Amino acid sequence: MDSETYRSKIIEYWSTAGLRSAEASSAGGDPDVAYLDHAIEERILAEILGGGTRMGRVLDVGAGYGRFTDVFLDRFARVCLLDAAPTMLRQLDSRWGGHERVVVSGEHFEAFDPGGAVDVVFASGVVYLYDDVMLERFFEKARDTLAPGGRIILRDFLCPVGKVIDSAAVAGGFCHYRSVAFWKTWCKNHGLTLVSWRRSKPHLRFLRRPRLLRALALARIKRLAIRSELCRLLAMSWGSWRLDSDDIHTVFLECCLDVRTGP
Repeated sequence: MDSETYRSKIIEYWSTAGLRSAEASSAGGDPDVAYLDHAIEERILAEILGGGTRMGRVLDVGAGYGRFTDVFLDRFARVCLLDAAPTMLRQLDSRWGGHERVVVSGEHFEAFDPGGAVDVVFASGVVYLYDDVMLERFFEKARDTLAPGGRIILRDFLCPVGKVIDSAAVAGGFCHYRSVAFWKTWCKNHGLTLVSWRRSKPHLRFLRRPRLLRALALARIKRLAIRSELCRLLAMSWGSWRLDSDDIHTVFLECCLDVRTGP
């Protein structure tokens, strides 16, 4: 399957499936657990981005419903949100299209003209579906788009041993769960430095057990309990942040443009 046909299949899937909720990163799952995951991931992304000066620009590739836009608006003067899936784009535009500091577009990233350099290119749940040819094009475009000293931040999936498996969502597609070693070499070969990698949320297997969720729902406390600030604090304190197993982990990867090579 050629890259353009495969890209069309990815877009078709997301346009048909949509997202479970405004805070969700997938079409399935429990919306209250997704809310908790999102609250944690917002905190982690904010830490990676650092203190906000509301200067500069960020480009969110495959923005979905724009779930990280509030974090970006606290830190950048201009936020560009891209999503090529028509259903996603309608939701994205209805939520953020009227904001004076937000640009919403349905163009593919590789074809999009941001009208100048950006400080951060961000993509969540995008490149794990890309083979190395598509990943090469993504990084070429990202490097050409970045301002000097700019960063690429990916919310992606990491597997210490590296795995490629059939995609359950995109017919004929694959999920590429890459390793830290892969990303270090990839960045080095593309004029970038892999600065950091960390779990985007802690391991909380107990909160994903259907029996527990049903019990909380029957007690009519599930939404209140899981969405509480106390639950978030407990999850961040007691959950496991380790990356030393052979499991697939959701992570934030931060790559910085090598100042010696420039954009």
